[in-house]
Amino acid sequence: MSADDEIDYDELIQQIESEWNLDDCQQELLDAARYDDLEVVRAILQCHPDLIAYQDSETGNSALHMAAANGHAAVVQFLLSVGASVVGLENKAGNSPLHWAASNGKHEIVQLLLQESQADVLQRNRFGRSALTEGFTSENTDVVQALLEHASASEERLMATAGTEEKDVSVTHSFQMGGVSFRVRELAIAQSSEDTILGQETPEDDTTGLGIWAASLICARWVVEWFSSKDYKHVLELGAGCGVPGLAVATMGVASKVYLTDFNARTVSNLQHNVEINGLIDCVEVLNMNWHDQSTWPQEKMDVVIGSDLIYQSDMAPLLATTLQQLVAHHGRFLYAAPKEGRQGHADFLALMEKSGFQLLGETEPPQSYIGNPLQNQDDEDFYLHFHELQNKDMNYRLYEFLQTNA
Repeated sequence: MSADDEIDYDELIQQIESEWNLDDCQQELLDAARYDDLEVVRAILQCHPDLIAYQDSETGNSALHMAAANGHAAVVQFLLSVGASVVGLENKAGNSPLHWAASNGKHEIVQLLLQESQADVLQRNRFGRSALTEGFTSENTDVVQALLEHASASEERLMATAGTEEKDVSVTHSFQMGGVSFRVRELAIAQSSEDTILGQETPEDDTTGLGIWAASLICARWVVEWFSSKDYKHVLELGAGCGVPGLAVATMGVASKVYLTDFNARTVSNLQHNVEINGLIDCVEVLNMNWHDQSTWPQEKMDVVIGSDLIYQSDMAPLLATTLQQLVAHHGRFLYAAPKEGRQGHADFLALMEKSGFQLLGETEPPQSYIGNPLQNQDDEDFYLHFHELQNKDMNYRLYEFLQTNA
């Protein structure tokens, strides 16, 4: 540290001691950790060492949560060096800093946290997700490997915890998107790594649709704007999960029939629940739809099909392209929201769509308004608690609009 830096740091210490009360220090500590301001973090903890264990009263988030979620390695290292713990520091949703680092695909942070002696990759949050489950859903193979190689992920523990998730844990969100208000419940996702999006040998057991993911929130905001000047008769959401985009369209009343489809039985049941709590049973039909079995599909072709983040592996690309080719009506549209990178098979899928008779009308980056807080109460802490992955700058989302030309 240079002499000038030492003077600036001493002035910061004096400011903290003379001008900031304890509430100021608590909030500034969280903000500094979130935005990678190591000097402020260090100064606050020098003045108030006990704040190393501080957790926000509303969210339960700590400085280590904030730094871990955003990939700030220097801040994480410092916090650990002065006594921050990776256990017993869960927020109100039951997420540890390791959960957030794994969810956001922060490999370096995961490695740092796993060096702590009591780190546990199978510890669950309120929704039944472990850091290992979050790592699988991040699609970062380095993160997954680090978690699987940790001692707490022994084969015996994996077998002991598989299938024992709390199935009744749920939270219902009230969304406000472009003047459209509706509610959506999400449920606990299974603990076992075989029940994640990578466990595709038995897709009917894939429980990832029980949670609300960032791509579906972005897609929902897009379709609300897209449908605002259009009317279509039949609309279907593929792999709907909790059904956020499809429910948004149904609530708008711009389609005579909306189909919400998925394959896992619990996911389909939760979809039906979300239809009912929004009073949409007259215009929405929930289907247990198998892409391999057309007898499970609607009889009519669709004017618009919606999807978000549907491709996770290369072998899924031809199946999805074929399904859309047979499902979308002539001059119908497919609206798709997904990360541009980090999904095996994504580029293959785009190429196959052209070969399957679809014209790509547009590929756009979501505006910043699609990334913001979608909650009706606009509670930023609640937003960050449940949907912090929307703020992940490493996820480069794109919106794709396709036109069916061959049906």
